[in-house]
Amino acid sequence: MQIPLRIQCPNCNWGYEFKNKFINMGWIKLKCNHCDGEFFTKITINDFKIETQEEIPEAPILDFNQ
Repeated sequence: MQIPLRIQCPNCNWGYEFKNKFINMGWIKLKCNHCDGEFFTKITINDFKIETQEEIPEAPILDFNQ
């Protein structure tokens, strides 16, 4: 799943495109494509849960590949 985001650069207020990247916990360092200014940002996502496991769960499985 990809969530495209546009983050405003605090140096020039240009929209920094944050896409095709992993959202890590904590602060990350970004570099603006417009002014080359560096800045830090932290992305917090609430109520977003993904579960994975090695064995088949007991609940019914929806197969979206059919």
